[in-house]
Amino acid sequence: MGDPTSRSKEEISNYNLIIACLEDLQNKFNLEVLDLVPRDNRRNMPREGTIRVTRYQNVRGLSASHVLLFDLSQLEVWCDSIITSSSEKKGPLRNYGYIALSRSRVSTVLVFENNQTEIERFLEESLLMVRQKVLSTSPINHKDKK
Repeated sequence: MGDPTSRSKEEISNYNLIIACLEDLQNKFNLEVLDLVPRDNRRNMPREGTIRVTRYQNVRGLSASHVLLFDLSQLEVWCDSIITSSSEKKGPLRNYGYIALSRSRVSTVLVFENNQTEIERFLEESLLMVRQKVLSTSPINHKDKK
């Protein structure tokens, strides 16, 4: 998710809403939730099946069966705020985007708000790249070429 400490209106994260919803679900369904956003919680080890909440900047090395990605537009804002030359700005967005999208073993759900961002173009390019790679390595395609 985006940066929950963001201050400007454009950078508002859904963090508080997500935590409140998870607390309700935790009580109703006896779920375990581990909030990895506060620095003090990041060394805690979740048990199998625990729902983990973290920022995009901290997802490297994590994996889960199912992943929900919120505030993707905030990932773009954060990457753009990195002080680099304009030609390097797209690199971090791609890097963090690929890392975030590759955390699930089974399914990934993307939650978007109604605003146009570079993320949409990034996702389209990523899906096209994956599709081309899958099609190029498909046994069906290779069988037809023989």
